[in-house]
Amino acid sequence: MRRLHTLIAACLLASSSSAQEQPVVPTHSVLQRSPLEWAPAEPDRWKDWDANVAPPKSAEPFLLRAIDAFNLGDMPATLQVLFELLALEPDFPSALHQSGVIYFRLRRYEDAIYALERYLAVAPQRVGDTRYLAHSYYSLGRYEEARAHYSRVLSVHEKSVEAHRGLGLCHMRLGDPQAALAELRRVLELDPAHANAATWIAQILMDEEQLEDALTAVLSARALDPYEARTWFLNSQIYYELEQEEQGDTAKARFDTLNRIAQDLRTVESQLLYQPASPALYRQLADLHREAGNMRATSQALFRWLRVEPRNLDLRIEMLQHAQAAQETKTAAALAASIHKMAGDSANAWAALLAFYDVSGPPEARAEAASRLRDLQAAPRNGK
Repeated sequence: MRRLHTLIAACLLASSSSAQEQPVVPTHSVLQRSPLEWAPAEPDRWKDWDANVAPPKSAEPFLLRAIDAFNLGDMPATLQVLFELLALEPDFPSALHQSGVIYFRLRRYEDAIYALERYLAVAPQRVGDTRYLAHSYYSLGRYEEARAHYSRVLSVHEKSVEAHRGLGLCHMRLGDPQAALAELRRVLELDPAHANAATWIAQILMDEEQLEDALTAVLSARALDPYEARTWFLNSQIYYELEQEEQGDTAKARFDTLNRIAQDLRTVESQLLYQPASPALYRQLADLHREAGNMRATSQALFRWLRVEPRNLDLRIEMLQHAQAAQETKTAAALAASIHKMAGDSANAWAALLAFYDVSGPPEARAEAASRLRDLQAAPRNGK
């Protein structure tokens, strides 16, 4: 049975009409509140709680609203619903857990720690769910506590990629580079595409003056994620250490460009945490990723925008053109189908469809788009 206590997973799988009918709480007043105000449950209220069974009936409307808010990227609204649920059902484990995850995303690490420690007090058997508790300790520089908790998570989920990564970084911060390298290499065994782990391996190897190995690692990280500014900076430093000045200058120039964009991206993403329905912010986000040349991230930004403006036809047209440029064939076809349904009397929509069908067919769809576009372009002259 689907684990309803994990709202992130649920929001990806659920598409309940009843959830969509529930209003999303717009207020951000919850951010002025503290989890310290949560009332405790009656003794043994949740002693038989099982994450794999349906929640109490009393919780279902709140979970549906929380899923809806989370789907819109509205962390404060999601948290507001969880506060309401915890007032009705004190210490409901799912609500404690997800509140901790949201507090972490909002960078309120002390609150995240409180929520997740309370979750563990109620459901001590669920330690494997709480890597965000270790992330929060780490974010506050509490590396010993983070290391201990990552180890607890791994004792339950030995293949948790992010727990291995976090444990490796704790070892590094606490002065044990060999243990750090072992954990980070384990990350790459589990997830060969993990660019961040490859970058940290390169950093540690450079610090240990193993420059040739560091160069190999950083070039691997660069190939995995060519848009990460920090990787290019590290690459430039390694080149300079190896007295490869020209390559160092090239890498440094790329770092300068990506670092400027990254700073702007951080600003926009921070604003989106609290203004998740702002088209202007999604416009900036997409434009910044496009400036960096990151086609995949541009697509993701546009889809996030579409989530809050699903009837924006011009946005769908832009997404179709982007998907074609990025050679995202299936995505382009799906977008073309949705635009076809919404096109109506929009000449821009039929022109975009005609350009798509010129390449992708079928012939009858191309003929329809061409005919509709001719009619729409002729209509103003006929009306004179």
